Amino acid sequence: MLGNKKILFCASTLLCGLALLAGCSSIKSGADTSDIKIEGSSGPAETSAEVISSLDSDVFFSLPEGSFAKGLDLCAADMYDDDTVELLYADPDSFKYKVTLYSLETGELTDVYKGVLATGAADYSLFPDNFMVINASPFIVQDIWSSMLYVFSDDFDTCKAIDIADWNANGLEYIEKDNSIFYQDFNTYSLYRYNLYTAVTTDAFTDTLDYQSLWLEGFLEDSRIAVFSGSRISDSEYVDVLVDLDTGEALFETTPNIVFYEAGGNIYVIREEENNLVIGLFDKKAAVFERGFEIELENYYVSMYVDQEEELLFICSQEDPNTYSLSCYDLADRELLYKDKYDISGYTGKGTDTAIDTDATKPGESMDPQSDPLSDDTWVESDFNEDYINLRFAGSQSLSPDADGILFSVASWNGLEDIVVWNLENAGARDESLSSSADWTDFECTVPAAKEDYGSNSEYAEALSNKYGVNVFIGKNAVITFQDYEAEVMEDEGTVYRALALLEKTLQLYPDGFFKQFTDSWLRGMCFYMVGRISPVGENTIDDPGGFAYMDSGIQMIVLNADYTYAMQQNICHEISHAIDKRLENMGYEGDKLYMDESVWASFNPEGFDYYYSYINENGESNQYLGSDEYTMYDPAYMMDGNADSVYFVDNYSKTYPTEDRARLMEMILVEEDLPEYMNSVHIQKKLTYYFSAIREAWDTTGWPEVTSWEEALEAGPA
Repeated sequence: MLGNKKILFCASTLLCGLALLAGCSSIKSGADTSDIKIEGSSGPAETSAEVISSLDSDVFFSLPEGSFAKGLDLCAADMYDDDTVELLYADPDSFKYKVTLYSLETGELTDVYKGVLATGAADYSLFPDNFMVINASPFIVQDIWSSMLYVFSDDFDTCKAIDIADWNANGLEYIEKDNSIFYQDFNTYSLYRYNLYTAVTTDAFTDTLDYQSLWLEGFLEDSRIAVFSGSRISDSEYVDVLVDLDTGEALFETTPNIVFYEAGGNIYVIREEENNLVIGLFDKKAAVFERGFEIELENYYVSMYVDQEEELLFICSQEDPNTYSLSCYDLADRELLYKDKYDISGYTGKGTDTAIDTDATKPGESMDPQSDPLSDDTWVESDFNEDYINLRFAGSQSLSPDADGILFSVASWNGLEDIVVWNLENAGARDESLSSSADWTDFECTVPAAKEDYGSNSEYAEALSNKYGVNVFIGKNAVITFQDYEAEVMEDEGTVYRALALLEKTLQLYPDGFFKQFTDSWLRGMCFYMVGRISPVGENTIDDPGGFAYMDSGIQMIVLNADYTYAMQQNICHEISHAIDKRLENMGYEGDKLYMDESVWASFNPEGFDYYYSYINENGESNQYLGSDEYTMYDPAYMMDGNADSVYFVDNYSKTYPTEDRARLMEMILVEEDLPEYMNSVHIQKKLTYYFSAIREAWDTTGWPEVTSWEEALEAGPA
């Protein structure tokens, strides 16, 4: 079918996922630096066009050197219209910018905007060269450091700065029908729409209370559906959630780890299965998945792009450190249309300023797609290094059918290496039919269950208190004078409800009667306080913690930021571990047995090691982030060599105090579904065995299961 079919370009955000790490590439195409500075006031540039070089007849075409502005940082790029690439540049010494259009057909280069992005832009941006393209036309970019959005008018006459969600926005996407930016709030998981014409923000989906976590994955614009993934509070099951953008209702929950795409009026679903990509169709009216076809992957795939108009699937995969494979599939006719290989051995990984001439295959030189792959012994799993090269494409905007190509980028940790077009008119034609896919009958699609009626949050908190033998405080009752910290009232009923549901789910992990034993001759019970933002007022404290615990007049106080729902279970288990430590300490005072002997605990640590015994160092900096990675999961002995027995601690925070060491271990055991391999470390196993034994000795275990939830996880070992 491809003989008469023209192919669309795929637009690409040039740094393609490396932007957050790499920043931008400073591209200096000549010695003349007279035009480094961007002169003139903000607004449309004088449209003086320069002709350089247009799309040629090779399989791969690199945008010519002349398309890059001298001495300026290339910040972002995308496809503007049928054959035009739009390029955003920044002056590294100011907050002035330039937008240039480059025609692939004629080679014409036109400046359309010069100056600051918007009034006061310098007040918002930490660095003038870190941007992500949100949309191509209208051209919308996001400053990834400040989260500011910059929206250009269609004629590039003006640029408007928008601060829609401070630092809390996720998954920003422009939807033309609504003339709105849709985004998710990190804290509430809710979806909002910001109308670019009215500058008004409205709710798109806020009914997220039954989910412990919920992350926006993408949109099916024509079907008016937003796709989320997350886990239910009720049973911890991971699901994909399809939400109606018009009604704000959750339509379906499906089996997780499915990627949804729209093309040709169909909804395609893609999943990974061993070495294959399994393609199917989703019928939203019948709420069923239908059999499609399979694509056998010889290599690790890096990225994929689906063109809606032509129903084409593009896949970029990596064969070995120097070779990428690019494939084009017809979804409707179930055919492999084109396949070529792209060699990156000539790139340096140090940006375009340091390109070198080597005897290796030149970057972009087409390789024989029928040639045998390199033998296994030529693939070397190298350690992380700054020379790593990444090739990928992604799509934010389609082009007209007469473009005949797809745009991709070559980037490294140090920035952009190249901008390349895969010219499909000269690509390696295949026209190979694809086999039918595996069955999709095991993949479920159900309507979300009706919500349980817990009554008011006050009634819910009281019910938890009575059931588990604890005291749960919410609202204004939860904010009292705390030790070393102060807290704000959490008034949002939805946030409080979710926090209570997560608390209940966590308390269920402990045996019956476990918490009632926090009331004895020394202790007067356990209290949970569900609050808003927590701020330090004492010394040696942590900024904005998810929670904290301390003993006050025999009462074990556990204070939790109800907004931190994503990590709330970890926080609760962590703080309960501190309460366990305090009870073990108090039990030692009552008799002649030391249930938790810190000298025994220390014997499980490396010889000569001692804890920091502080959350901050002598310079007032956090030991959690600046402490040594030695003996943790981040130690190269484990990260690079896979030696689990080199690990003694989960992370740097575990090395602040022995109590934090135990708390981090307990939260890992109770919350993580698949335990990491380092939990098999002989040193960590000794710590857990000693800790769990101390708990059994100090508690009355009558009625307890033979194996508790934490002991069961330990016996099962890493998955």
